[in-house]
Amino acid sequence: MFDNPKATPAGILAPHIAATERRMSAVAAEGERILLAPSDTAFISYNHPKVTGIGPIGKNNDEGRGLIMHSALVMTTRGVPLGLVHQNVWARQEVPDEGRQEKIERLQRTPIEQKESFKWLCASRDARQHTPPGCKVVMLCDREGDVYEHLLELREHRGSYVIRARCDRVLAPEENEGSERMREALAAAEELGTMEVTVPGNGKRKTRTATVGIKVARVTLKPPQRRGQAKDACSSEDITVRLVGATETSSPPQGEAAISWVLLTDLRVPDFEAAKEKVLWYSQRFGIETFHRVLKSGLKVEDCRLETGER
Repeated sequence: MFDNPKATPAGILAPHIAATERRMSAVAAEGERILLAPSDTAFISYNHPKVTGIGPIGKNNDEGRGLIMHSALVMTTRGVPLGLVHQNVWARQEVPDEGRQEKIERLQRTPIEQKESFKWLCASRDARQHTPPGCKVVMLCDREGDVYEHLLELREHRGSYVIRARCDRVLAPEENEGSERMREALAAAEELGTMEVTVPGNGKRKTRTATVGIKVARVTLKPPQRRGQAKDACSSEDITVRLVGATETSSPPQGEAAISWVLLTDLRVPDFEAAKEKVLWYSQRFGIETFHRVLKSGLKVEDCRLETGER
């Protein structure tokens, strides 16, 4: 089958996405119009020496080889999965031999379309394209999805999101009561209350419940520094977002880091209940990690013995 040129990844995925759209329409007809779409990346290891067409999957060229897969999975706000709306698989090119500062400067010069982080924009575009009338999809992304061009595009197309902040972004102080950074703005905000969140287990930790304090702030982000072609291609516009801070109020189990989430969202957060809702939605992001784990441990995708990455 894989030798047939008509057997393409898009062609194989199309019937599944069509079924996802039907399920989205069905739950919307029952009153669940807001749906969540966690988006994330998985690294599929293929270290068999005879496999061709694969690439590095670590921080350098010696940390394993395989393929990279980025998916977006639609689910209800209660965590019921409805299906994929996006999946892309590719082989990464060899990682350049460069220092940290060299890498930073190279990425500052590179347009978003030529970066691996463009995957976040592609996933959001497909989610938007496959959203039936009557539904509203909220993208959920971990820190890697906090890409300024991603936020700009979501705003341009009125896409909604809850994305965990990757860094403590610079603010426009004149519009943020003097605060220069996001965490500074949250520190100045009043705690609205506390809530419990479930942190799913993985290979390194057990599932646990944590109590977190909730704060909210409305801030205006300044664009990051860009150089060369990237500066020409990237908008210099500020972006106004709501921040929802969720900070663990007691010491976590030994060996684990305390929860300290700073969530970015375009959605209104007028009170404590709305803030709790956004935190609970973000906690559903772990569903995409479960999907990727099932592909590996259940479907054994890493045990595949096809000869080329293309297959």
